[in-house]
Amino acid sequence: MDSYVDSLSAGRDTQYSKAFRSAFNLLKGSSSGRETSRTKVIIFLTDGKPTDEPTEIMQTIQTKNAELDNKVVIMTYGMEQDLQILRDIANQDGGRYGVSQTSDVTAGKFTYVGNTENLRRDFATYYDFFSENLVRDAPIISIPYIDAFGTGLLTSITLPCYYQGKFIGVVGTDISMEDLLSEITYFQRGQSSYAFMVDSSGRTMMHPLLPAPSDAFGDPIFMDITALEPEPEFTSVFLSIKSGKSGQKTFPSKRFLARGGQAEEGVTVATYRSTYFWEPVQHTNFTVTIVVKDGDKDETLDTQTIPSDFEFLYHRLDLVKPDSPCVHFSRYSSKDSTVVKFSAEAFTDPYKYLGLDESVS
Repeated sequence: MDSYVDSLSAGRDTQYSKAFRSAFNLLKGSSSGRETSRTKVIIFLTDGKPTDEPTEIMQTIQTKNAELDNKVVIMTYGMEQDLQILRDIANQDGGRYGVSQTSDVTAGKFTYVGNTENLRRDFATYYDFFSENLVRDAPIISIPYIDAFGTGLLTSITLPCYYQGKFIGVVGTDISMEDLLSEITYFQRGQSSYAFMVDSSGRTMMHPLLPAPSDAFGDPIFMDITALEPEPEFTSVFLSIKSGKSGQKTFPSKRFLARGGQAEEGVTVATYRSTYFWEPVQHTNFTVTIVVKDGDKDETLDTQTIPSDFEFLYHRLDLVKPDSPCVHFSRYSSKDSTVVKFSAEAFTDPYKYLGLDESVS
């Protein structure tokens, strides 16, 4: 890319309207769902005067911005060019060219770059412009990452702090993804129902086809949810999720069921009619979806009556030793009593069970 840019040379026309038309089309093609409410920005840098008519330029900007509900702010930079047209483009005011100004547009800013060696510094005014009078009252949630100190997969939640309207700092906390996603990881209603969580762009945070957060040993590679839910009927579900809506839909979907050890014995693919229920998580860009196979039930064991003469031992024989233990290679075992081990899913908080050392108490 660097060599390609370096090979470019100036020549021919400087058509502002063509450049803006391409920029607006790019923004329009990338806008969907929750993203439509965000302010969009075009940064326009030029070292030449326009060869197309100012009226055409301003009319193009007005028409194209209207297609995006006038959510686009234009920042213009003139390299050794202090042109009135660049100021008018930034203000989106074409009055002097016979194009009336739209009332609900947000004016940008023109910056004159007198010395190209200061281009990086002058470009930084872009951040100053958008930080003025900006007060965020919603938390910012980072993409999950591996903690450098060995804690595991984390996400950071931060919120800016203000005093009398002035920004004074940031408060934040790190949350273990194991704790955050434990309910989703261990959700089970029958053998073929599951849950997953995605963000508004379709990035998958948790899905049964992905490693659990406790199994992450490197920075995660996030997959698009459509790669994990490939059914054509899922498209409408995905569009609803991206828009921050809730809903439900029933259609046939595939399950990949392990035959044993997946690495060696593979999986069996089965198709079940299932209902998808999805709901956005308040004050975040995440959505949780529950997929329930038709006919799946939340099975609960009846209260069991244990015979008075029946005894069993918990598998942690190092904590609760049998009366007559047998020791083999420093490990306790029992020859005369049944030993029971419960899976993590049998506990109210599976991750707490997995993450904390057990004790007698």
